Amino acid sequence: MIKRICVIVIFAVSMCLLILNGCSPSVKKQTQEKNNPEVKTAAITVDSIDKFIDYVHQDLSAKYQLTKTTAEGDPIIHTLDYDGTTIKYTYDNTKDKFAGNGKGVITKEYRNIYKEGDLCYLLSDDGSKSIFPLLNPR
Repeated sequence: MIKRICVIVIFAVSMCLLILNGCSPSVKKQTQEKNNPEVKTAAITVDSIDKFIDYVHQDLSAKYQLTKTTAEGDPIIHTLDYDGTTIKYTYDNTKDKFAGNGKGVITKEYRNIYKEGDLCYLLSDDGSKSIFPLLNPR
């Protein structure tokens, strides 16, 4: 009888250990997470195009936003967002009351940026360049 009780207790303890082991994270997974932590950093919002260009040339994430106004005072928002690889340019005139059919958000991607005098150029993969507006044309 005692032998039978010992077998049942050993069996129950073994089952509990198996269940608890299955519920805990594996040592291999914990080691992988410690050795390869995923680092995510938010883009730093800069207050000048010169700082944004410096961040891009240093491969640091950054964001720059320029709000221009229409003659009626409606905002047109130009945003540059660099993630360490690609510069995403966003043009948003959704708050322009007189935009007509051209109202909306346009996004394009570029690889590099540089400034010459009062002009800022965005370079795409195919070598073409676009001008990023720096000054209000008033």
